[in-house]
Amino acid sequence: MLRTIRYWILKAATLGWIVAAAAGPSALWAVDMDGNFVIRGAGQANCTEFVRHRREGGDAYVSIAGWVDGYLTANNELRERTFSVAPWQSTELLLAALAGWCEKHPTDSLHTAVFRLTDRLVDQRLSQRSEVITIAAGGASLLVPVEVLRRVQASLRLRGHLAEAPSGEFDQPTQEALRRFQAEKSLPVTGLPDQVTLANLL
Repeated sequence: MLRTIRYWILKAATLGWIVAAAAGPSALWAVDMDGNFVIRGAGQANCTEFVRHRREGGDAYVSIAGWVDGYLTANNELRERTFSVAPWQSTELLLAALAGWCEKHPTDSLHTAVFRLTDRLVDQRLSQRSEVITIAAGGASLLVPVEVLRRVQASLRLRGHLAEAPSGEFDQPTQEALRRFQAEKSLPVTGLPDQVTLANLL
């Protein structure tokens, strides 16, 4: 019950912020019964500033990365039926996607951009905890949730690269199917579901 209440508070607050943003800069600093709220830290930056910080690196970019991770953690806690809203995406991959949005919407606030990104991730979220296993191929290894591995296998099967039903086991047929997919897409052929492979596969 408490989780549901907190979810709707978060939802109302986020929607309230969008309304406040449309009303003008002074409204962004209001905290009231309508759900308007103050954005703290790196979320106050706009997309143009984010793209510049990403290009330059440094402390400001690290601060933004931490803020994004915190935002996603809050979503994991407060969004209904969500264990992880970004179960396989690294922070750097998410920041790259964020930069893509910001380059097209330079006047957006960072908060708006992250809200939009998170909204697009919801369909790929894990709704419950999944065992995390270590998988290895070609001398390299990765940590991956079993449910993500099942999704990888289902996608490979759908594309005709894997005959077996998804098992969640990183077996030889799965590695070979990944290598075929990677070669088909001109990706580094690792046999592992690395970030670039997952971005193309899922």
